[in-house]
Amino acid sequence: MTSVLVPAPPVWSDRLETSAIPIDRHSATSSLLYRVVLPATAAGDVLDITAKAGVTNDAGHPGGQTYMVGVGWHIWWYDYNHPDRSAGPWTQIKPWSGQNVDHALHHLALNAAFCWRVPDDWPEGHRMVVCLKASAHSTAWQRNGGG
Repeated sequence: MTSVLVPAPPVWSDRLETSAIPIDRHSATSSLLYRVVLPATAAGDVLDITAKAGVTNDAGHPGGQTYMVGVGWHIWWYDYNHPDRSAGPWTQIKPWSGQNVDHALHHLALNAAFCWRVPDDWPEGHRMVVCLKASAHSTAWQRNGGG
C-alpha cells in the first residue's frame, strides 16, 4: 500500500491559557500553556506539531537572590468528544524536554516540533485537543517566601 500525505490547512492558537507556572519541589505538577482543538481527526492521520513558548525565571528568595529553576515541557492530547473532556484521560505524546533556568539565562525558549501519528483506535469523527504543558521545580523552592 502506498501512503499519500494530504496537507490540510494549519490549525493553531496563540491564546495563552495561563501565564504562570508554579514552582514546586517535584516535576509532577504541570500547567497548561496552550491548547489547540483540531477538527475531526482520523486514525492514522499524521500531525505536524509545532509548539513554542517562553518562560522567565523571576524566582528569588527574600533579599534578592535568585535560584535555579528546572523547567520541563511536553505535548499531550485528549479527546474533545470524551464525556469528561479535559477532565478525562490525557495522553502524553512527546517525551519531556527540560532545562535549568538560572538568573544568567533568565529567559528560556520552549520549542517542540515533530510529526505524530494518530492512534489506530482513535474514534471516528472525534476531535483531538493538542496541548503544550510545562512544569517548574527547584530544590531551593520554599512554600512561605521563597518563590
